[in-house]
Amino acid sequence: MKKTLLLCMIFLVFFFKSVKASENKLYFIEQDNKIVYESDSEDYFMKHLDMLPGSNYTDELEIENGTKNKYTVYLKVDVKEQSVLAEELLDYITMKVYLDDSLIYNGNIRGLDYNDGGINFEDAVKLREFNPGDKSLLKVETELLGDYSNKDNNEIGKVDWLFYAQYEKNQPQVIDKVPKTDLNSNKIIISIVALILGIVLIGVYYVGKNNQFMKKKA
Repeated sequence: MKKTLLLCMIFLVFFFKSVKASENKLYFIEQDNKIVYESDSEDYFMKHLDMLPGSNYTDELEIENGTKNKYTVYLKVDVKEQSVLAEELLDYITMKVYLDDSLIYNGNIRGLDYNDGGINFEDAVKLREFNPGDKSLLKVETELLGDYSNKDNNEIGKVDWLFYAQYEKNQPQVIDKVPKTDLNSNKIIISIVALILGIVLIGVYYVGKNNQFMKKKA
């Protein structure tokens, strides 16, 4: 794990690089009665390992409804219990969350709005309703406050972001990641190719043997 003289930090979230280009995208679909998203990369939205006091960082996530139904999407910030130094680090990180350029949250990275804005991401907060094909841009600006001075803190602060989708009045469900099947698929392809190659080699062998037999008979 990379470390700096100042601090290190990671934001772990439920999704992040898109299959397309290099943009961050949460493209959710219906599969086996679940709401899932597809990704061929690691699950990071915000990953800042070298935050400096007084510096600002901006990350964006495009959310798109790839289903044929209307869904309401919610976001919840979940902070697991961690070390004292990691907790100290999180105390000094602020976050502004914009949805389609509208500020919806301004407070601590844990999701607590100390400015009485009425939003607490410790609970699942409704972002908006998404009709089929609808898109929204979620922009997050984070800042490590300038008065943070623990230069010996090399701990990593982790924050989980959970996205939920709700259809009509059903219970909201976490948008899960589609399990990767590349390895299994590759094994199947390799097995099929090996089988075909084996059949071809056997055919070539018997054709050669048959030609030798015909020459001797002639």
